Amino acid sequence: MFQNGNKTSYEDFIRLSGEGRTTAKAVCLCPDLQERVQIYGVLGVGTFGVTFIARERGAAGDSLEDLEQYAIKSQVYNTRWMDVKKGELTSMVPFREPTGRKRYMPLEALLLIYLDDSNRFPQLNSVYTHGMLTAMIMSPCVDPSYEAVSTIDESHFDRIKSKGAIPRIRKRYPPFPSFEGRYFMADSKEPQMGEIEGCKVASQLLQAMVELADMNVYHADMSVANYLIDQNLNVQLIDFGFFDFSLKKSGFARKRDHFIPYHEYQMMPERAIELEKYDTWRDTSHDDVRIETIYLPTDVREICLWKYSTIAYGFLHGFWPWDEPEPFPRGMGWPGSNQRIALTGLQGCVTNHTVERQVRPAVVGRVIIISLVLSMVC
Repeated sequence: MFQNGNKTSYEDFIRLSGEGRTTAKAVCLCPDLQERVQIYGVLGVGTFGVTFIARERGAAGDSLEDLEQYAIKSQVYNTRWMDVKKGELTSMVPFREPTGRKRYMPLEALLLIYLDDSNRFPQLNSVYTHGMLTAMIMSPCVDPSYEAVSTIDESHFDRIKSKGAIPRIRKRYPPFPSFEGRYFMADSKEPQMGEIEGCKVASQLLQAMVELADMNVYHADMSVANYLIDQNLNVQLIDFGFFDFSLKKSGFARKRDHFIPYHEYQMMPERAIELEKYDTWRDTSHDDVRIETIYLPTDVREICLWKYSTIAYGFLHGFWPWDEPEPFPRGMGWPGSNQRIALTGLQGCVTNHTVERQVRPAVVGRVIIISLVLSMVC
């Protein structure tokens, strides 16, 4: 259940969420955590959480580069009872400390504990739960020598006490250059790294998937935004808000396929065939924001491997499978790096939805061409 005595933090979180969810997920973090670390950048904003870059608060005169760096993932805290009432799978699991005390932490945090010895995943440091937020403190896969902000005015959020307007968080915490996989896709549709470098990234991604598979776990959200690369092209797989686990092979079978509409760069032929059967997908006013479901018997393990193959194909070729290899004309706003509508770009544009539907038959009937520049070993 919620901790007692946090009424103010609840009120602040609800009020701040109206100003900006990212703002709320920083201001309303556990006070003990805020005393321990200093947030100085934004690593990424997802559907359910925000990840910040932070450092330990050192003594006066300490070098910023010598302070311990962390990635902090802040998200709304749901108790197990709340998940049951909403008909959702529980997101919090029990964890018994060496002292014998039982606590609850996000399922994602527990998975990271099991993966602590692997270099392919972030290392979990600690978990803080306070009011309506839970925060996972992890190792960052970024270069801490880059300082987005060297000094921070801690009085910036004093207005929270006076119930005044709250400045948007991005004015205080600028984006930090976390190098995600999507940066390997350029508008020119030219590969951004060589074959050897691409094979290294692909093999380390596969290594991460194998380590998960050894635990009967499969990442349910493999995408260009959910793996990070450091300056030496070492890969870490991130964001386990969605993953599948089963002790039996039959536990990975699904009768329905859940997907993000117009997430075309990872389109499967089976899904493309089914979508052609639905008239609603020819309606240009169809809501393409929420997750959709169609009847399509699938195996989540195969979907995970399929998504991996599209990612590897993309950064080795410079464009996605079944995409046109030529870059789009300038000024049309169709970047090949766009994640949601990767083949055509502009989200919500009626014309682009039409192009998406024209591409889908190619997914079914056209063989993917492998670049002749790549060696047979690759």
